[in-house]
Amino acid sequence: MSGIFFAFFFLFAVLAVPIAFSLAAAGTVAIWLSSSPLPLTTIPQRMFAAVDSFPFLAIPFFILVGDMMSGSGITRRLVDLAASVVGAIHGGLAIITQVAGSMMDAMSGSSAASTAAMGSVMLPEMARQNYDKGWSAAVVAASGVTGVIIPPSITAVVYGSVAGVSIGQLFMGGVLPGFMIVASMCILFAIQAKRRNYPKQEANRSIKGFTLSLRRSVLALMIPMIVLGGIYGGIFTPTEAGAVTAVYTFIVGVFIYRELPLHKVWPLIIRSAITTAAIMLVVAGANVLGFVVTFERVPQAVAGFMLALSENPTIIMMILMLIFLLAGMFVTASAAVVILAPIVLPIVTSLGIDPIFFGVLAVVNLGIGTVTPPLGINLFIVSGIAKVPLDRVLREIWPVLAVLLFDLLILMMFPQIVLFLPELMRN
Repeated sequence: MSGIFFAFFFLFAVLAVPIAFSLAAAGTVAIWLSSSPLPLTTIPQRMFAAVDSFPFLAIPFFILVGDMMSGSGITRRLVDLAASVVGAIHGGLAIITQVAGSMMDAMSGSSAASTAAMGSVMLPEMARQNYDKGWSAAVVAASGVTGVIIPPSITAVVYGSVAGVSIGQLFMGGVLPGFMIVASMCILFAIQAKRRNYPKQEANRSIKGFTLSLRRSVLALMIPMIVLGGIYGGIFTPTEAGAVTAVYTFIVGVFIYRELPLHKVWPLIIRSAITTAAIMLVVAGANVLGFVVTFERVPQAVAGFMLALSENPTIIMMILMLIFLLAGMFVTASAAVVILAPIVLPIVTSLGIDPIFFGVLAVVNLGIGTVTPPLGINLFIVSGIAKVPLDRVLREIWPVLAVLLFDLLILMMFPQIVLFLPELMRN
């Protein structure tokens, strides 16, 4: 049955059928054509069971937070704060993009949303200062990588729900890797900007200027503090954190900053609902795959095959990381998690690898996949916003990709970077 499933899944994918429908349709055909006693009613039952999960309620709330931030002036305030911190250096706009982008990532939970928001704000300013358009686009694309890593990560919510591990610990595990990636990107772009002799960013580095920027953005900075502080302090669950943060962002944007008109809130809710529905359809369809492969014990067979190749956990981890990296190029991060996690988790547990450590590394790989040529989604987003041919972006993205892969290697070699905060949370 699994052979029939994968054959028809790839057929539907080649025919450009949306991935959620490809998964469900392939499962239906596989059950129908196979000799198994399973009824076709198994398909809708499994799809409903997949989304009937309390932790998944966090997803629409975090998506809504990201949408409301885009229209409430929060992004501009974060950019101003980043400018006051970075100061006047060559290519300062690139550094500001990374720092402000990480702040956006800590609020939106979505790589694509963060990339689009930073691109709309920073790309016009970079063009005014005569930055190369391809390089500018690569800078913005890189700023969105940590959107699936720094909490609250929607992908981490999906992984935690599928793998049955603590979402709060996954959030904590993504903090230090996310900041490490941001720091490495800042160093890379500072070196490149110096070599290209890009202009220095005019910024007010005085205490007064920083204080003013901080005061204007302090309410925005409270968003990640509410999420992480509430979860870490045991005040509420990730789902409740999403609801509280959505209400807080609504109050700040509408009544305090007054840059989000009340009549625009409902369209944002509709847009967030549509985005959530798209994610949930993928989750539901992927659960059909999970059911088929579990029914035929495919994960055990894959685990046996890989362990026959090598019992070295490091080698197995590198193979699994490559799989997730490739998956991040072709499908959304959430889809990759729900498709791959049921297959690879038995391998992970059999090797004694911490599922939190593996989950964070898998999410990092999926984040890198968003800027990996030729199909990384962030590359297409910035290409469209900057109105620059994709090949120019691709020429500039290779140094970014090299640094990101180096960061991944460091994380694999030193697991405590990932596990330090989760272990504090456990204790």
